[in-house]
Amino acid sequence: MTALDRALDGVTKLGLDTPPLIYYVEAHPRYDTVVTDVFQRISLATPPAVTSVISLTEVLIRRIRLGNERLRMEYRDLLLHSENLDVVRIDAGLAEQAADLRAHYNLRTPDA
Repeated sequence: MTALDRALDGVTKLGLDTPPLIYYVEAHPRYDTVVTDVFQRISLATPPAVTSVISLTEVLIRRIRLGNERLRMEYRDLLLHSENLDVVRIDAGLAEQAADLRAHYNLRTPDA
């Protein structure tokens, strides 16, 4: 059993923040192997994953500033068209849940 197997043992849905998305799409030299393994597992729904629509905003900002349309489209494709990766949109109920998480765990708003 690998360290990743142990880390994901019992996980029924994986919540993704923005950095792993960037590491995966841009093949970060330090993290590429592990994030590629994670995204392969997500594609097989072992486990499925979820992220916020805010992640799309966060990954696109720098790519838009740099005029990198190729990366912009890669991120859009990953986040909007991947099997087993749900992008949750924000509504009033979710905003309240985020406020509860932020209040209880001292998280930043995008992370909540």
